[in-house]
Amino acid sequence: MPTIEECQRLRDPLRGQLELLDYDIRNAVARGLSDIEANGKDDILFMNASVTVLLSIAARIFQRATDCDDAQNTEQCFVLGAQDAIGWAKTRRLRYSVAGEG
Repeated sequence: MPTIEECQRLRDPLRGQLELLDYDIRNAVARGLSDIEANGKDDILFMNASVTVLLSIAARIFQRATDCDDAQNTEQCFVLGAQDAIGWAKTRRLRYSVAGEG
């Protein structure tokens, strides 16, 4: 499974499609969060439930890739990929905060 950095180095049209996917998902979550907050509902519950839904979608995509790939991707590959993404997100958030951009 590629790391975030490896995904960033991909070329178009694949890179463009991944950026569009990222953009669409982030916007959908932001819209949902905005609606939840506007109605005085539990935004933490919404965010945690969103993670569960996104993990479910990611797991289905991973399973489809495993079915189509001769290489044996395992559940451990999925877990390691998720851990890499978490680490990347933490550093990205910190870097943006330190840079005053986020």
